[in-house]
Amino acid sequence: MRLGILLVVILGLNILSFQNQALWLFAWALPVTLLMLLQAYNKWPVWLLTWVLMSVGTIVGMRAMVPLPTPIAEIFLVLMSVSTLLPYWLHTKYSARITGFCVTLVLPIAATSLEFFSAAISPWGTWGALANTQIDNPVLAQLSSLTGLSGITFLIYWVAAVVFYVWSHRQVRASWLPAAVSLVVTLVLVTGYGMYRLSYTPPSTNIRVGIISVSGLPVM
Repeated sequence: MRLGILLVVILGLNILSFQNQALWLFAWALPVTLLMLLQAYNKWPVWLLTWVLMSVGTIVGMRAMVPLPTPIAEIFLVLMSVSTLLPYWLHTKYSARITGFCVTLVLPIAATSLEFFSAAISPWGTWGALANTQIDNPVLAQLSSLTGLSGITFLIYWVAAVVFYVWSHRQVRASWLPAAVSLVVTLVLVTGYGMYRLSYTPPSTNIRVGIISVSGLPVM
């Protein structure tokens, strides 16, 4: 029952996170839900089913934005779903070998690195980057002035990894408390910086613009 609920939630979050009018909050919830599912049900049938659902959700949410004909676009999005799950596989594989707070860095480092190198070789650049889902989150978007899109992507995945770490170690306070404090401090700093950037108004500069009217229509 729990497995079915998690799979349905993942499908819904994937569709809502990566469509034309992305709801930025759902993009934060998706990595947490994927971690909960793949850590609790670390079996190849579950991974396969997750990949299928991620592929369906990605096609539904992003097909209209892919500048490729059918069926090439669908094949591309299915392969894109494989690359999306790769960081979770690395996290699952190495989480048992890494102890303490450092385990929360596996997922964000893997996901951010994969996204960075994919953008470097892709003809579409940062198209499809997770950070693009935060365009309607202006406070967080200010982080890109310091770190680029990679900083936003890293933060989203790191929040997911820390939330999952705190949840899975909730019985031992001394284990999860440093991770939780680090997360809260980081979010406060990022939020404060974003609010400062949005409230800061640089000195205005008057720019002279010429307009020519042709048949009653203004032309720059």
